[in-house]
Amino acid sequence: MSLAAWRVCARGAALSAGFLEAIDTAAVALVLVGFAVQAFLVPPAYEGEVTRSLALILTQMAVVRAVLVPST
Repeated sequence: MSLAAWRVCARGAALSAGFLEAIDTAAVALVLVGFAVQAFLVPPAYEGEVTRSLALILTQMAVVRAVLVPST
């Protein structure tokens, strides 16, 4: 997903700030939706771990964005 967002942004033409924010929001949302879909496909033996896994994924996504976005 990040590669696709980068490819859209790297096409050469100047993009508006609003469009860039929309790309960023959509990319993050799609990644989180992908993780949520994976959580629904967890085997029954591991169902108790889903909540903790999703909380960890959301936390890590926020931390990575906090590090990467200001540095670009």
